[in-house]
Amino acid sequence: MASRKLRLTPFARFFIFLLFAAPLAYLGASYYNGQDGIAKIKDLIGVAEDSIDGNNSQKDTGKETPTANVTDSEIQLLRLQDDLKDHSERIDRLYKENVKLKEELKACQAKIEK
Repeated sequence: MASRKLRLTPFARFFIFLLFAAPLAYLGASYYNGQDGIAKIKDLIGVAEDSIDGNNSQKDTGKETPTANVTDSEIQLLRLQDDLKDHSERIDRLYKENVKLKEELKACQAKIEK
């Protein structure tokens, strides 16, 4: 007896393709936008990373102490403060550049009028 080959419908092929292509496209787009796609997926799924100090005793009891959350929030606060400082420096630099370009534009317009 001849064995029949397994055939897939076009929709099944498309579905299998999307199972692989969609996550890869998401990761590529998130990295292109400067974000961490893998961390976002872990947050969505609920997979938690180990704490920074590596203390796993809290996970064994099933209870988290407030100090662990405070530490994470303090770290996040410091990162946000650094980002804010970097952005304010960039804004100042761009403002000075804008003023300089406006002055050059007025000088060029004055030359053209003469």
